[in-house]
Amino acid sequence: MEKAIVPKQVAQALDLHKLVWDKASSKTQALQFMALPFSEVKGTAVETLRKYAIKEPETYMQAVLYGYEPRIENEKDLANVIEIWMAKPYVDDERKDIEQFAGVITKHFQH
Repeated sequence: MEKAIVPKQVAQALDLHKLVWDKASSKTQALQFMALPFSEVKGTAVETLRKYAIKEPETYMQAVLYGYEPRIENEKDLANVIEIWMAKPYVDDERKDIEQFAGVITKHFQH
């Protein structure tokens, strides 16, 4: 399964909790993320994840289990993605890497 495309605020909240739980195994982190929407824990990041998990439970679980990328929401976000891609060396040949990058961008606009 592929990474989930989530709103930027959700990606940031997931990043924060992964940072806090960095010593836990990936399975333990997944269990903590699954329990988070039903917990009594308070905080802005938790509220963001709670609301998203209730609104989009399948995408939330996909993000927890398979990873996530923040949704490209404006020109600045797209410019950052392009800048990061251009700074990386080619993995395969130039044409194949361009096609893979086009696939990444297309995926973002389909969500």
